Amino acid sequence: KDHLTVIEAISIFLTLDADGNGELSQAEFIRGLRRQPHIAEKLGMPASALDEEGARESYQLSFGKIDNDESKTIDLAELLGYFGHISLSPESLRQQLRLCGYSDKAAELILHKAGLVDLGYSESASVTRSSSAYTPGAGEWAAGP
Repeated sequence: KDHLTVIEAISIFLTLDADGNGELSQAEFIRGLRRQPHIAEKLGMPASALDEEGARESYQLSFGKIDNDESKTIDLAELLGYFGHISLSPESLRQQLRLCGYSDKAAELILHKAGLVDLGYSESASVTRSSSAYTPGAGEWAAGP
């Protein structure tokens, strides 16, 4: 896998999260990688395989490596952890999340899921981001056939 910046990892996550619920299902992950093979390459997976089944198997294995809590979904904290960004300070990650349009509350939820902060309130809120926020590199990730 390539080393991705925090912003690149967040941008990839937002691109793959087609329904915007803050989690990637395996189906969303595989569909996103098939539609945008340049993202598969960035994640260290073959952009194309000799056959459809080979690509699917490769994507399923990669999904399992990123889904470290075995919840059958990938959240942003897991993707950031996969690329080693959880070792950054919570404040640094909080700033990067804000740059990508996450609210303060959503950023705190993501940091909590990563085990970096304790919450003083219920976790039942969903993690969403503002649709009007600037997303660096989103055009690059969204490009494709």
